[in-house]
Amino acid sequence: MWLKPTTPLNIVIGGAAGAAPPLIVDAALHGRIGLMSLTLFVIVFLWTPPHFWAISLFRKQDYANAHLPMLPLTHGDKLTRLRIVQYAISIAPFAILPTLTGNLSIGYGLFALAATAWFVWKCIQLYRVGSEAMAKRAFFASLAYLHVLFTAMTFDLARR
Repeated sequence: MWLKPTTPLNIVIGGAAGAAPPLIVDAALHGRIGLMSLTLFVIVFLWTPPHFWAISLFRKQDYANAHLPMLPLTHGDKLTRLRIVQYAISIAPFAILPTLTGNLSIGYGLFALAATAWFVWKCIQLYRVGSEAMAKRAFFASLAYLHVLFTAMTFDLARR
């Protein structure tokens, strides 16, 4: 309640709360926080800004009416679109980390790399075009990306 109305970094800082469930579950079930739950936390934490900033690009007036300092309102659309691309790119090493640590298969790793490249491409398209329609596409791409990534993890774990 304090972050949202006071800083344009509200999504970044508040993203930790939204990303915490894997850590909480791991601690509750195993009495510790393992690398896999930490990886899931980081993926969701890094995914949160591109997801919500895409919304803020096509719902900018709603945020302005509510006097919420979302990044497009405080720093402009172009910087917001650049930050979306940067955060999307930053997910890549964490998306494939479960393969590198042996927790998930090479098949998952290749799928994660392809899915992340697709998500980054959608964010780059948003950066280049900058329209509300493209912001909506990036938003829906963010939803699809997280869903398919976690579904792939689930299927890969189920095959073991």
